[in-house]
Amino acid sequence: MDAALPLDTPAQPPRNYPDMRRVRGTARRDRILAETRALIVTGTLRPTVQAVAKLSGCSLRTVFMHFATHDRLLTAALDEPTRRAVLTLILRDSLFPSSEADCERLIRAVVFGRV
Repeated sequence: MDAALPLDTPAQPPRNYPDMRRVRGTARRDRILAETRALIVTGTLRPTVQAVAKLSGCSLRTVFMHFATHDRLLTAALDEPTRRAVLTLILRDSLFPSSEADCERLIRAVVFGRV
């Protein structure tokens, strides 16, 4: 005799559509990363989780659900274009002189190998 399903167990149709919770979760994670990158590129090199949550329109809990720590969030946000932007910000602030005298000192330091 064949083993039949109990009458109170509904038959599950095969899934041929995406799980919308996963789709929304992935979209939310991408939005969190995009806002983190936007903050970094605009000069906030170590944005707070509170600022990221506010800009991405989610709660702190949601951010920490996707990224266990602040460092993991920042690590995930540092893709190659963001790394280049950070490097540009650092170099702009540290090497580009603010006055003609600073420019002359920088040129001399580079030419004479003192950098």
